[in-house]
Amino acid sequence: MNSKKGFTIKPLGWVAIIILLGVLVWIFGVPQINKMIERNKSTEVAQTQQPQSAAVATTKPNEPSAQTTEVVAPVVSDTTDCGNKPVIKVHFDGYAGFYPLIVMDQTMKSDDYCLQLVPAWAGPDFDINGYDEETRAKMIKDGEFDVYFATNAVNSRYDGGIIIAASDQSAGADKIVAWNTAKSNGQPIDKFNDLKGLRIGIVTGSVGNFQVLSTLQTVGYTPNDVTLVEYSGTFDAIDGFNAPDIDSVAGWDPPIRDAIHENESKILVSSSWWRNITDYISISPNADTTKSDAILSFLRDYEKTISSFSDENLAETAQVIANWQWQGYAMNDWTFVSQDNAYDDLKSLVDNVAFASITDNYQIFQTKPDGSNYILDQLAASRAVWEWGGVQGQGIINGSRLQPKYVNALAVDSTLSMKGTFVGDFQIQTVQTPSSVDQSTLLSLPTIMELPYKEFKFIAGTYDLISGESEKLQQTGAAMASLMQTSDATIVVTGCSAWPSDTDTKASLINFGYGRAQTIQSILSDEMGIPITRIVVQGCAPDSIQKTEAERIPWRIVKIEVKRSSSER
Repeated sequence: MNSKKGFTIKPLGWVAIIILLGVLVWIFGVPQINKMIERNKSTEVAQTQQPQSAAVATTKPNEPSAQTTEVVAPVVSDTTDCGNKPVIKVHFDGYAGFYPLIVMDQTMKSDDYCLQLVPAWAGPDFDINGYDEETRAKMIKDGEFDVYFATNAVNSRYDGGIIIAASDQSAGADKIVAWNTAKSNGQPIDKFNDLKGLRIGIVTGSVGNFQVLSTLQTVGYTPNDVTLVEYSGTFDAIDGFNAPDIDSVAGWDPPIRDAIHENESKILVSSSWWRNITDYISISPNADTTKSDAILSFLRDYEKTISSFSDENLAETAQVIANWQWQGYAMNDWTFVSQDNAYDDLKSLVDNVAFASITDNYQIFQTKPDGSNYILDQLAASRAVWEWGGVQGQGIINGSRLQPKYVNALAVDSTLSMKGTFVGDFQIQTVQTPSSVDQSTLLSLPTIMELPYKEFKFIAGTYDLISGESEKLQQTGAAMASLMQTSDATIVVTGCSAWPSDTDTKASLINFGYGRAQTIQSILSDEMGIPITRIVVQGCAPDSIQKTEAERIPWRIVKIEVKRSSSER
């Protein structure tokens, strides 16, 4: 017996108390545990890379849609009295390319402006400053934010702020992952084309949605050739992939890592080799008019801070980010940079980012000899992808969306050059050089994607295409040609020939197929602008004579494949 002050508890009483305590823990403890879990699962990395559709908003798990709730004023970071200094409110997401803002907030105090950070989906429950992309675009245009960081996918879809600079390119942060064997039908998945008829998980309107549409267009498919399964958030989509309810999923780093399983799933598409996602810094029209000096000073400080993310300075920077608190909340779950493993956490994130230097920015704002501009070209191409996928963009894409005066003013400041070693490099120009991999190794690498049209019609016994076939190639291969402008991939053209009689030899048939492959190579280079140094040709033929027409037909093809220039996808 246990007793205290004359109170005796019998064994059955202890059982009852234990049961009661268990119930209380269940009632009060589990929600807190679940809340902690959701805090990790609801942190939308690179939420800025999520343009919203008009019908479906990207939301956190268990959060109401921002489109169906009242839009509240943004909550800003704790700040001392700003005095007479102009306030610069900056809205951004938990993506490593934007973390220089955190370092600025923690280590720099300007005499020219008062920095107030507005992190998206912040707070202990990740429900503060949670706005869909359409709402964000309106808020930056209306001046509720002074500065907003967002991708070309967002800026091409919504008529928001005025672009003053690029912050970075995604250099591996965005991926499409698939099971090695489709869960739907048991078929092997080796390249993106193999997803035809299968289920791909997306966050509707997100940069992953954009990446899927871009790849579908490149391989010559339509959205109807796959089943796009919509999720409210990236972690929901990845949970669906792991369930497994879907065959493939699009997402960004680090959540997408939970979909990569050794010997079970693979990366099909990655922004490490397809650089079609750029993050831009936009400002409100009001800030451009009334705070231009403060904006210039802000951008100067931002460019200076990028050097703190070099390999040489990353350890110290990682600790600054790990120690960051906002509104009294520790932000480690938001940044994915922990106290105990700060350097490794930040290093793994930054390795997938290619920061833009002031020199890079100066170049992308310049008008090309043909009158075009890098930024406007990218926005127009991105909008074309959305519209091809059935989503209409807002506003007109023209020079009014850009304000080059800030970059032009800073371009002459030599102190702003990025110092140190960086893994990623911001890529502007089309890659003109051939792959550094020898041809035999290149041919053995996995195919990332291929054009579905293979049955090119030639004049019998010649290397010449019949009328209209060249136009078909240009039409079906236009998106692939665009891909080559922002990728280091190599095209492999394989011309095959059937073996109809014993008057031929395998060697002669391989040479014949090679000649037809060269015809396709010439069209890709001369008429579609793909550097010939990035197009490899080869011939192929069966091992023996084919006695029937049915046996010969599959060999009368010219296959066009896109291969990464290394084994790493």
